[in-house]
Amino acid sequence: LPESVLQEADARTGQGTSVIIVMVDHTVSGLLVFEDTLRDSAPEAIANLNRAGIRTVIVTGDNRGATLRVAEEIGVSEIYTEMMPEEKVEIVRRLQEEGCRVAFVGDGVNDGPALATADVGVAMGHAGTDVAIETADVVLLSDELLKLPQIIGTSQKALRTIRQNLAFAVGVL
Repeated sequence: LPESVLQEADARTGQGTSVIIVMVDHTVSGLLVFEDTLRDSAPEAIANLNRAGIRTVIVTGDNRGATLRVAEEIGVSEIYTEMMPEEKVEIVRRLQEEGCRVAFVGDGVNDGPALATADVGVAMGHAGTDVAIETADVVLLSDELLKLPQIIGTSQKALRTIRQNLAFAVGVL
């Protein structure tokens, strides 16, 4: 490829976009430039999770530049980029070995193995692929990220109630 094309692709990638070089008959005919758009609720959802003491991590197949841009906008400091499905699984396992309980949120085919490996797999309903939806433990019927902190809070309350009821039941026996 011509150096000028590589430089342009690198410059665009550095700006937080994904680039595909289009060639016709072995000649560069253009660049397709893609930019992720954030859900409006993403920064608030991440802030709510962080306030609750939940470590947030981005594990994605996307390029580093695009992921850094998104991470900065939503307030996530730990990222893993350009990950293949098996690498996502390795990261989930490593976090589990560190003693973390892992909830993996995904919507794509490449997220399926990590969703299955995580302690809790959460698929984003409307945007989710069939593989993600079938593999996940929890499926959000809407794509509202603000539901994540709400689900976690509800789950924690339910677990507290179960533990209290078990303690009471054992105490009565």
